[in-house]
Amino acid sequence: MKHRVSALAALSAELFAVGIATCYTATNSWFGAGDLPAMVVWSLPLVLLVYFSFRTATRVMTSSPDVLRYLVLPMIGAMLGIITTVLASLILRGWIMAFSFPVLICWVVAGLSAGVVAAWLTSPKSWAAAIALTTLIIFALVRVNLYAQAPEPRLRVVLASGLSSNEVNRFWQEVIGSPDSHPGEHALLDGISGAGVADYENGSPVIVVSLNKHLRADRRDVILAKIRQSPLVRSASLMSDQSDSPSDSH
Repeated sequence: MKHRVSALAALSAELFAVGIATCYTATNSWFGAGDLPAMVVWSLPLVLLVYFSFRTATRVMTSSPDVLRYLVLPMIGAMLGIITTVLASLILRGWIMAFSFPVLICWVVAGLSAGVVAAWLTSPKSWAAAIALTTLIIFALVRVNLYAQAPEPRLRVVLASGLSSNEVNRFWQEVIGSPDSHPGEHALLDGISGAGVADYENGSPVIVVSLNKHLRADRRDVILAKIRQSPLVRSASLMSDQSDSPSDSH
């Protein structure tokens, strides 16, 4: 019985990992679908970890209450997903970033789901709890996916006409940046993730300033007001059209 539970939980981990990656590529017009076969292979360590770990865990928790199994087994599965990611990172190094989907999320959620499957298999009458927990996991996964795909808020800034190169540099260093610890260098203001020249308007650079996704509205308004107040700036506004893309980042 314990071998069957751990084997089915391990199989579900593989199915969930590849399934989540497939759904992610499907929502991105199948960009990165060529990475799915590699995901099948690189998810095998998670399968083995789930199988051997759950053999022991389900045996130890044979007489435990259902609530405890539904708490502990998914947590173990999530940890195994993190371990799988670490192992893959050590082997692949920077190449792990070549995957077109977030493998950490795929493996952690797959481990969580495998834990739910194992908890349900050890107590089939607890199917209602399994459905409720699986629904919660799916809901959280959808929210994470929506957040990951949401574009950063961006500002469209048009510099004043006739600026010298020194004045343009002052915009980068004093308006959207601040002096760095190293002489001659600057860092972007807190809340700004990047900036670049996207176009020119009547000879003046049009700069797109990207803001952090988690930036609060009041902090965004402070940054926007600071930019608008600068004599180096002709206009600045929050972008609603995300079509412009910077060609030169700073």
